[in-house]
Amino acid sequence: MALVGLGGVGKTQIALRFAYRIKEKRPEYSIFWVPVLSVETAERAYGDMANKLDLQKSSEEEDVKNLVRQHLSSDKAGKWLLIIDNADDEELIFGSAEKPGLEEYLP
Repeated sequence: MALVGLGGVGKTQIALRFAYRIKEKRPEYSIFWVPVLSVETAERAYGDMANKLDLQKSSEEEDVKNLVRQHLSSDKAGKWLLIIDNADDEELIFGSAEKPGLEEYLP
């Protein structure tokens, strides 16, 4: 599902309300919120997700975003909802020739 519209029209509030409803009606779901204001905020959110999921990197070189993607793609992740908020920057999402985008880390 995608919510699309100009900034300030209430997309985040709709997503937040949807997340609360899901958690209310389906408490078995894990809900993750990833703000994509910058690479740093997205990486911080993925780090928080890894901590909440108790995922441990096997080496310092291992990318936490890839670790989270692999976990959420597995059956042991259970049911979950991932909300990507403020995904306005296409290059940040889809990447460029020099740097991969966050889409590579979506389950």
